[in-house]
Amino acid sequence: MSPTAQADIEKMEKLLDEISNSPMVRAIKADEATATLAKRQEAHAQIDALQEDAEALAPMRAEIDSTIERLAALDRERAAMIGEINGKRGALARLKLNIETEIRQQECILFETADPKIDEAITFFRDKHEALRRKTPDTQTHAGEKNLINWTKKLITFSNIRSINTALLYCVAAVHELECMKLTPTVDADHIEALKRGIPDTGEMTDTTSEKPMPRFDTDPRSLLKSDSQLTWELEKLKERWQKIMKRPW
Repeated sequence: MSPTAQADIEKMEKLLDEISNSPMVRAIKADEATATLAKRQEAHAQIDALQEDAEALAPMRAEIDSTIERLAALDRERAAMIGEINGKRGALARLKLNIETEIRQQECILFETADPKIDEAITFFRDKHEALRRKTPDTQTHAGEKNLINWTKKLITFSNIRSINTALLYCVAAVHELECMKLTPTVDADHIEALKRGIPDTGEMTDTTSEKPMPRFDTDPRSLLKSDSQLTWELEKLKERWQKIMKRPW
């Protein structure tokens, strides 16, 4: 390094020392140090306050832990109750099945030992039902009053269809009642005969009323005249006949 450069460096270092030791710079540094210290003190105070707040959360954490433990206990209790319920359900289903099986066995005894009069009556009603199903209804239709305004007339139809349907339903209900009668220890012969006598009369006629339009008649005298197309056609036919006559040799 040249002596000149060395001298310049020494001068710069001396100048920097003078600036650093000047009252203004020392005052600025002192202010910065004071501000930095105050900022650090404030941060330290905030940390202390926040740590106190964190310590204050401990009871809440303990309460949460306690609640979690209680919930776990309830879950264990619930699981135990579900197991108990499922076990009792299984036992109940087995007992119910055993009872129902025994009931069916006893019903079989009642059905097998039922009085023959019941089966005879069931056959009677089934045969009656079949005969009624094949029965042709009686239907009679009579003309009623006429409505000249609407140009309609009433039709009154008498039929025993409803009576036949009523008797059919009666037979079905009687068979069901007789089947249930097999489950009773004794047979009520009088009631069976009353059921047979109680079949509704299929000859009873009921009426229904309906309306039917009447045929309309054209009362206009002009309707008796021939149409233009009819007259044209007849005229053409006459012309053809006339031409044939004129061409015929005499």
